[in-house]
Amino acid sequence: MELRFHRTNRTTIVTWIIGAALFALYKVTGINLFHAHYYLFTVGFLSLLLSRNKYAFANDFGVSIFYGPLLLKKPLLLKWDVVDSMQLSSSNFSRKQTLGARVQAPAKMNASVGALKVTLIEPLSDELQVQIKSYLSKCLFPPVEAINDIGDEIILKKPPIGGFNDFVQKLSIFKDLSGRTKSLS
Repeated sequence: MELRFHRTNRTTIVTWIIGAALFALYKVTGINLFHAHYYLFTVGFLSLLLSRNKYAFANDFGVSIFYGPLLLKKPLLLKWDVVDSMQLSSSNFSRKQTLGARVQAPAKMNASVGALKVTLIEPLSDELQVQIKSYLSKCLFPPVEAINDIGDEIILKKPPIGGFNDFVQKLSIFKDLSGRTKSLS
């Protein structure tokens, strides 16, 4: 048995609905709007293609989470005997934002988003950690956000279709991911 997970897709339907409304407005009234409906149909199609992008595969052997730039994705194979737990957590990050309407004062804002923490029984190899971190520096929106310094925790920040709860629930078919089995003996 093999499960496949893909990235979420929230923009396709919205852009196609707005594009269809603008196209109907163009046909009925003749208002040109610079043919924006073609742009919205194209953006919706590109969003549909991106949503079919690989996120993860799972089978009886383990789970493969894909990382790296869009066309050069590589699988990170995690065998079930190495994965200890997958737990929902939050990821804190800071960003720069301008405050005020007239005076553009820069400020540092802290935010928190939902994430999935994958805890491993044994850490990843040093070569693999270096390879993943170099790929993550080239990627705009990576599904793998970070790996801790030891290499035994991976944080996923982008959920697949259905969200992280559905992802962990479907993976629990293969292994109990509650984290009660961690023993380093």
